[in-house]
Amino acid sequence: MMLRRSTLVMITMLVTTIAVAPALARQAATKSAEPAVFGKWTLEADTPHGKMTLNLELKRDPKDAKKLVGTMASDGMGEFGVTGDFIEGKLALKVTGGPSEMTLAGKFKDKDTLTGVLSGHAGDMAVVGTRVKGTRQKA
Repeated sequence: MMLRRSTLVMITMLVTTIAVAPALARQAATKSAEPAVFGKWTLEADTPHGKMTLNLELKRDPKDAKKLVGTMASDGMGEFGVTGDFIEGKLALKVTGGPSEMTLAGKFKDKDTLTGVLSGHAGDMAVVGTRVKGTRQKA
């Protein structure tokens, strides 16, 4: 009876491992395939007054690993703080400390290009972000 029970336990463990392994492998592949958003970016925004260049730097929030923090800066507006998150391939940032509230919503076009919309007092503006070479940081 003891031999049968241990054999049954081993078979159950083997079947469970075989059943779960492909799902775990897919999950790991999906996570590693998702581009890292951390690093420095150059954003080009189509504003009502023409193109505007913004510099964006994103880091993991030291207080909450699920959140992002960083800075956004331009020659004409100065530097502001940003907070937000990057969930399921979608970037959502809130610009803080500026003359008006702004948000940035975007997603990856490829591993080094973001596309999105910067929304603020001037309305919605199309944005394309390009990663600054050599600044990609892993998640």
